[in-house]
Amino acid sequence: MKKEIVLVVILTAVLICAAPQGLAQYDRLIFVVWHGASLTDLVETAPHTPQAWGLMNTRAGGGLAVEGAYLSINSGARAVGVRGAGEVFNRDEDQSYTLYTGMEPAALVQPAIWPITSGQNVSYTVVPGALGSALNGHGLRAAAYGSSDTSKEVRWAGTIAADREGRVPEGDVSPNMLLSDTERPFGVRTDYDRLLRAVVDSSADLIVADLGDPYRLDEISSEMHPLQYERQREVVAAEARDFLNRLLQAISDDTLVLVAAPHPGQEKGTLGQWIAPAVLFGGDTGLLVSPTTKWPGIVTNMDIAPTILTLLGAEAPDFMIGAPIGVIPMPAGEAVQLVQELESRLLALHQNRGVVLRTLVGIQIGVYLISLALMVLRVKAALQAARVMQMVLAVSLALP
Repeated sequence: MKKEIVLVVILTAVLICAAPQGLAQYDRLIFVVWHGASLTDLVETAPHTPQAWGLMNTRAGGGLAVEGAYLSINSGARAVGVRGAGEVFNRDEDQSYTLYTGMEPAALVQPAIWPITSGQNVSYTVVPGALGSALNGHGLRAAAYGSSDTSKEVRWAGTIAADREGRVPEGDVSPNMLLSDTERPFGVRTDYDRLLRAVVDSSADLIVADLGDPYRLDEISSEMHPLQYERQREVVAAEARDFLNRLLQAISDDTLVLVAAPHPGQEKGTLGQWIAPAVLFGGDTGLLVSPTTKWPGIVTNMDIAPTILTLLGAEAPDFMIGAPIGVIPMPAGEAVQLVQELESRLLALHQNRGVVLRTLVGIQIGVYLISLALMVLRVKAALQAARVMQMVLAVSLALP
């Protein structure tokens, strides 16, 4: 309890004393998608590179959780997860896009764009493809590389980069980005050398790179022995960190790298733990902060699209619910420690939330019943007690 109070005091002081810095503009932004990443996975990455740390709320607007998480990033709003959202194809892989949409294909296509769009049956505006279309409207290009293919086609990089017509002007999300490996989930692993070359050589303004292997491992995690899963996860995380370090060494100063986990993974998702790390490499060093949450260290998936657009000098559409992320300057080590402590506190609150709510509801029901009984009795002592119970009831209703 004492530790939690100290954390609240520190975060409050940070919010009051340190105004977040606005985002500078960059010529290029690389968004690295690391499905199910943890803070531990990222904490040792490129320690000498400027970096800003935060936790991202990955909740979607309903439907299929994983699909909704990725569509929320693409939309700048909490999207409904619709089947087929991850089915993005190279132009030469697909024969159905024009049939389904009546439009000419681009380098990458998302044939299910109409069911995805029409499936956003929520009370607020959700526009799948809003990020890609906003880039197009400002003369900027998006690209998507990498594949999370399992026994099915799963191409999250294309999902994030697509426009409202389900098109991406540049990329490769096909099995060309994979290597055969019988010791890995689904018999394949990411060809990191090829992925690195594709990303570094791309002329696009936004490049979305899907690591792929973390998603495939997460897909079979429930079927694996826990020790074997941890061994595989360590290998996958080490390879991902190596890719990030090589990428950060290969890029120029006018390029920013965003690494985030759009979904926390099956285990955390099943437990309702929807927070995952988000780190900006190459810009200001400090703590991420969002006008959406107004809490230092916590941003949302709805903020990613407006942030990308702002960093590239474009304006976010008014219908995007999220807002551009800022950075509160502080040493990287201090920011990491605050985010780790914040994550621990949030998880502890989540674990105890059910017990606290059930206890509070039980108390309120008891107060209601006793108050009703005292009102029925209508004797002097009972009426005096009823006034006391009214005060107790008012206090119970005031509890958060």
